[in-house]
Amino acid sequence: MNFRLLFSSIVIFLQPSLLLAEESPTPEPATTGSVVVEHAWVEAGGDDAIMLSGFATLKSDASERWVLKQVTARYFRVTMIHRTVLQEGEPRMVLQSSLNVPPGETVEMNKQGYHLMFVGPGKKFKKGDKIRVILQFENQAPIKIDFPVLTKAPK
Repeated sequence: MNFRLLFSSIVIFLQPSLLLAEESPTPEPATTGSVVVEHAWVEAGGDDAIMLSGFATLKSDASERWVLKQVTARYFRVTMIHRTVLQEGEPRMVLQSSLNVPPGETVEMNKQGYHLMFVGPGKKFKKGDKIRVILQFENQAPIKIDFPVLTKAPK
C-alpha cells in the first residue's frame, strides 16, 4: 500500500475536524452585480443577555434578487433572521426563513423591521468588541463581515 495514501487515510480518520475547518469552495455568483453590507452593528446587551440584536444595510446593484438564507456567528448557539410585525397593535418578532434583497434596492435592518437575533452567546460581549458574521446568500459566495458591538446605531 502506498505510504502517502495510508498516512492521509489515518489523518482523515483521526482528524475529521480538519475537513470541517477548511472552507468549502464557494459557488460562482448567479447574478451580475452584488450586495454590499453597510452600517453593520450588534446592540450591546447586559452581562446576563441571552440574545443580542444585529442590524445592517444591504445595498444591491445586482440585476436579480439576492436571497439571504442563513446567518452564522462564532460564539452563538443560533443566529436567526427575524422581522418585527404588528399583531393586534403589538410589535412581535417573527422568525424568517430568508430575506430578499430586490435588484437595485436597499434593505435596512432595524428594530422596526428585519433584524438578526444572535442567541445563546458563549461569552460576554461589550461595547467595542467585534463579532464575525457570515451571511450566506442563495447561489452566492458568503459575505464575511465584522459587526461591531455598539450601544447605538452608527452614523
